[in-house]
Amino acid sequence: MGTIMDNIAFVVFKPDLVHQRLQQPVMEFLLAGGAEILACKSGFITPEKRVQLYSDHQRIGQTNWELGGKLYTLGPANFLMLSARDRNYEGDFAEYLSSSLKGHFVPRRAPLNTIRGGFNALNPVFNLIHMSDNADRAMEEASIFFDTEELRRCGSPGDNLKASAITHSQPKLMSVSKLVFSLLDMILACAGITRPTDSPDPMSPYQHQGAVRGERKHLFMDALDAAREALGSSRIYESASTLLDYRNYKGVAFADFRNQLTELGVYLNKWDWYLLETSMYYFDFEPA
Repeated sequence: MGTIMDNIAFVVFKPDLVHQRLQQPVMEFLLAGGAEILACKSGFITPEKRVQLYSDHQRIGQTNWELGGKLYTLGPANFLMLSARDRNYEGDFAEYLSSSLKGHFVPRRAPLNTIRGGFNALNPVFNLIHMSDNADRAMEEASIFFDTEELRRCGSPGDNLKASAITHSQPKLMSVSKLVFSLLDMILACAGITRPTDSPDPMSPYQHQGAVRGERKHLFMDALDAAREALGSSRIYESASTLLDYRNYKGVAFADFRNQLTELGVYLNKWDWYLLETSMYYFDFEPA
């Protein structure tokens, strides 16, 4: 029989999950996986708290630490304390959630029956969720965001931390494909060119990232190659060349690129700019 401590798990619904209003379906997925809510609250992950939460990742992580930090400036996260619904659960519940239900940090590598594989995770930054690796780490990480009194009250009858931060609204999903093709259309319009629009968006809601990765990349490359040819020596080409050169996305000076697009009259909201930046940076990312 597991101990009470073995039954504790700590989960963060990251700002991209909250922004896409996926709290309810992801919470239902966790409940179906045997979890119950002990406490839930909303708040921002400050740079200091991010260092505490991802101390190992900052030192040895495979992704760009500075680029990834921008996500936490865009909106709030949800912090959850969960336990195994079966009080006789055998083993470490946090370890089970992290290893079985979270999914690979690169969404296209995550199995479909995980959060990152089955919901709308988009790239190694927009990957929806953080889960503590084990029960000991769960208590350490929870203490970053819950004070001592809140932790003491976890699961107490009548407490007001149980689900107050979980919203029940229709998901508002982001799409890399729609963003890039929309951007391409705006650029071509500056040169009086209309792109054929009979190609379907391969990134349907909740579609497994790995299953469409090859198709999406080929659609991107075909569309960008066609735009490069169409623009030719147009004055627009210089401003658009960064977007069209997908072979060199990782080395893009994004601030300069953004200024070029803005000068063309292209305006995006803060989430779309960041999704574009991270998707370009991780376009050909292959984790070790």
